Amino acid sequence: MSIGQKIIMLKDSCGFKNFQDFGRAIGYEEKEPGRWLSDMSKKESLQTVDITKIQKLCDYCNVSLDWFLNNKEDKEFIIKDNLKDFDIGVMLDNIQLQLKTDDNYFYGYILNKESNRLINDSIDIIKDLVKNNL
Repeated sequence: MSIGQKIIMLKDSCGFKNFQDFGRAIGYEEKEPGRWLSDMSKKESLQTVDITKIQKLCDYCNVSLDWFLNNKEDKEFIIKDNLKDFDIGVMLDNIQLQLKTDDNYFYGYILNKESNRLINDSIDIIKDLVKNNL
């Protein structure tokens, strides 16, 4: 599988219809966050590349850098049409996005800023623990 095919597969499996939204979700902070992903999706292999962008992509999609850079098929990576409906990591990312808004509730109770921060920090800890044990 080429680098471009892997990028397209990761975008689709994370439930994104376009590279702009995918790049924004990953955390690329350029004016056009999806441009690099779109350009990379057309490549068969890598010549030179910004490794920090690849690492962010791998971290967001919870795949190893080794898997991304090698052409071997990885039977442990499961592709689902709607990964966001099944992937706990994506769900946690969505909760963290929701925590950035003003009105958040926990079992009907409104959360204050300190509670939002506590939940956000806890989710970061959980994600790190799970990623380190995969």
